[in-house]
Amino acid sequence: MGSELDAKIPMNALDPGFYIVEVSVGFERSRLIADEKMDEVFHATSRSGEAREVRLIANKNLFNTDEETIMDQHYAFLDVKNTQIDANTYDVVLDPSGLYDDMGMILHGSEFKDFVESKEMYRMAEAIEAQLTSAKVTK
Repeated sequence: MGSELDAKIPMNALDPGFYIVEVSVGFERSRLIADEKMDEVFHATSRSGEAREVRLIANKNLFNTDEETIMDQHYAFLDVKNTQIDANTYDVVLDPSGLYDDMGMILHGSEFKDFVESKEMYRMAEAIEAQLTSAKVTK
């Protein structure tokens, strides 16, 4: 394990396949377990145009048969497949910034008189979301 350990999972670089999701805490690795059943699909693309469909599954009944119960908890898995993305499909991420936790202290970004960066950025993100929604750009 090197410096890439905390680099998150590079979804666009994952080879197609079925993955067990584990987390590392210190020197111990543990299976990731969800509180409830999950089945979420999202897409990732690379700058070179490769696209992946990533399905996050957590379902303790996923591998059960009529005769056998395999898992006792909702263990997390990733099912990764190659896919094609419509050229007119975009993901828009509105990151209002601020309000991040820095060693136990919540930081609000820049502040001056009545201006608080995190509040203004959040207000702006909501305004952009409203415009995109009214233009029927979002779901």
